[in-house]
Amino acid sequence: MLTYYIVSAALVLWVIVGVVRYVVRCLSFPSAPGSPWARWTKIWYIQKVWQGHFEEWDIKTHDSGARKVVRLAPNMYSIDDPESAMAIYGVASTMPKSKWYDAWGDPSVPNHNLFSTTDRTVHAAMRRRVANMYSLSTIKSYEPGVDNCIRILIKCFDEFAETGKVFDPQHWMQCYAFDVIGEITFGHRVGFLESGGEDIDDIMKGVDALLYFSTLSGLSVALLPILFILYGNPNRAIAAFTRRLHEKAGKEGPQNEGEKDTDGTFAAKLAKLRGKDLPEVEAARLENATLLTNVAAGSDTTSISLTGTLYYLFKTDGVQERMLSEIHSKQTSSDEVIGFEQTQQMPYLQMVMKEALRLHSAVGLPMWRDVVDNGITLAGTFFPPGCTVGINPWVAHQNKTVFGPEADKFIPERWDPQNTAPEQLTRMENYYLPFGAGSRTCIGKHISHLEMAKVIPELVKRYEFEFLKEGYECANTWFVKQKEIMVKVKRRQ
Repeated sequence: MLTYYIVSAALVLWVIVGVVRYVVRCLSFPSAPGSPWARWTKIWYIQKVWQGHFEEWDIKTHDSGARKVVRLAPNMYSIDDPESAMAIYGVASTMPKSKWYDAWGDPSVPNHNLFSTTDRTVHAAMRRRVANMYSLSTIKSYEPGVDNCIRILIKCFDEFAETGKVFDPQHWMQCYAFDVIGEITFGHRVGFLESGGEDIDDIMKGVDALLYFSTLSGLSVALLPILFILYGNPNRAIAAFTRRLHEKAGKEGPQNEGEKDTDGTFAAKLAKLRGKDLPEVEAARLENATLLTNVAAGSDTTSISLTGTLYYLFKTDGVQERMLSEIHSKQTSSDEVIGFEQTQQMPYLQMVMKEALRLHSAVGLPMWRDVVDNGITLAGTFFPPGCTVGINPWVAHQNKTVFGPEADKFIPERWDPQNTAPEQLTRMENYYLPFGAGSRTCIGKHISHLEMAKVIPELVKRYEFEFLKEGYECANTWFVKQKEIMVKVKRRQ
């Protein structure tokens, strides 16, 4: 009996000590506005993310920069302060990506991939080996593949115009972006466009599942049993899909008539690293990680950005008219797909795309970084080691002290050097984060820009878009993806 009381007392004492230590730890982190629950538990933030509209709450709570620091969990803080952006994300920053990013890698692969690795040295080495494949000078070689996909997309839209079909542009922009990724990565399209928009092997659903799975499991491993029940293992499904595309390229060769080889694809360039610049095992890991990243992340971000651009372009008075005027002044043939170099000489197109990505960035959660060493002061608040901080692009881009009193309006001209003072343009550029910032800037941003800059003029000059309702719903699972934006198109006269 005495042993029973001793064990019971020890258990009670152990619980009390644990609770006291947890409370003391929570109290050691800086105070900030936010939900009262956020001071004591991460569950509140997990619940907000699970609901799928976190960016709306984050924007409202920060109130256009009025609240620079908002608490989301005991040691997690959302920041809205332009002066802090470079301290957190700049090239000179020593703050590593948080452990949240571990969930985006493959546990069986050391150092994961460019996106998920938190080691700055490892990331720098990986990026150096593949950076040229994503560079602005190299992406011009991918134009033929993009042109092939645009021509097929136009055939689909011509049919929609003829039949009066109502369709979801987000889905079709993802079909286009996915087929482009197939062209430039493996030398052949996946087949979304030619299949009439079919979700081949349910890979789009798989990518959506991966976003939910990784975003939530990165916040708490305790959610893994639930997530496995809901989504299975999306990493495994996407990896298998990527292998099939790779094997098909090896067996069938180039897809398009007149092509002699696929040496210009990512797969071919990565294969050349084997045994030459890298040991076989390391080269194989880099190859698999890069191909998988292209497939998993290459379509969603671009399709989200394209859909947002088309929506604002056609729904804002005067924008499509000015865009048409610029297109006709730069494009000599109405039948040929516009060249990428031509699009770089179209300032209004560039401003429209930039403004659309400001108002609807793909990423809708804070880009988390860990506070290390001796801590850091951001927005007047000292954050000790053990804190995690991040800026949400959706919040940053609504900051009225940076983007003006009409920060919530679509105004492409705000990026025009003739309308905006140089110092104001610089301030906006420094707080423009649709692709991140610093050394961890999205490596695929030039490819996304290529896809967008070429297809938007082709769609604008050929079609009038009728959006069937005002606004649109979104689901934020790291990427803020539009849902059921139904449109009709008709050919321009």
